[in-house]
Amino acid sequence: MGVEANYSGLIPGSFYLQILYDPNAVQYVSSGGGELGVFFEADGPDQPPYKVRRFLAFGPTRPNQNPTPLCFTANFRVVADPLLPHSILVEKDGENPQAMISNDFRDDVPVTYDTRLTTDLAPAP
Repeated sequence: MGVEANYSGLIPGSFYLQILYDPNAVQYVSSGGGELGVFFEADGPDQPPYKVRRFLAFGPTRPNQNPTPLCFTANFRVVADPLLPHSILVEKDGENPQAMISNDFRDDVPVTYDTRLTTDLAPAP
């Protein structure tokens, strides 16, 4: 998960996001931090049929200067006999008012989520 385009003029400094996935299709395996400081993750409150995994990063020791940083990576494994089609979705963390904050920690960075490549996943014909 990263910032693909940034037309705001603001440099991202922290984020509060969550991934929703169907455990009848995929299993969450692991994740890794990106370029935005201390990285945390935890299970979130489920939103049936989805399970929720929350991700956040904040407080870099040196402020980020990259306008299109990598936020984090998340790895999933397809389960045996998965429910198809399925989706892996990204959205703002429900417990935080902002999804992404600038590196001066004052301004909201506008965010649009593009989950076209992870929506309605199914085997290739």
